[in-house]
Amino acid sequence: METKNGRNFWDLIHENKTIQYSLIAIIILIIIAFLFFLSKGYSISTNGISPPQKIVDSIYLKKDSLSILHNSKNLISQIENEKFDSILKLQWAVIFIVVFSSIISILFNAINNSKPKKNIYVGATTKKVEVFEHIFKMFNKFTLYDREQSQDLLTEIQSLVKYTIDNGLYIDTQLTNLTNDFTDYFKEIIVDYRRKDFNKEQEFQKRFQRLFN
Repeated sequence: METKNGRNFWDLIHENKTIQYSLIAIIILIIIAFLFFLSKGYSISTNGISPPQKIVDSIYLKKDSLSILHNSKNLISQIENEKFDSILKLQWAVIFIVVFSSIISILFNAINNSKPKKNIYVGATTKKVEVFEHIFKMFNKFTLYDREQSQDLLTEIQSLVKYTIDNGLYIDTQLTNLTNDFTDYFKEIIVDYRRKDFNKEQEFQKRFQRLFN
């Protein structure tokens, strides 16, 4: 599934915590429902969900018993218990459906909110690209600083922070989060240069590419 700005569903999952948590909740609910059915003696096969054998047996028992002992108190008690058990299961099923539907609704809202919104201001798109390119260039510049240039790197980070504040109208949430993440990373490097991680910097590069595409 691809969104209008070229990002696919997996990119949205990677960038949006709400989508991540919603998917996790859906998986957990499915597992809970599966375990619930198994705990009640149901079996799941290619033919569908089969009820516990004791329920099947009780159906035949009822037929035989009713033809012989119409007034059996034990049979009546058994039927009442099964009715109560069915009502309880129905209540759990309703609760499951309501919770599951709510999570699905949250998931779709999060996906829709992740889609880019149209900007009515003339030239806004061009300015956004300009700001994006500047931040990307600054990131690449930061990667080239070495241990002896820590003070210069700190000065550049402060300059970038001011730039993002001044151009906040053209920076969306995803780019803001990315900028905060990589500036925090470089601040850690200033404190301890041993934290410099080439693989982590490559991941930042990929996040820039996903946002731009």
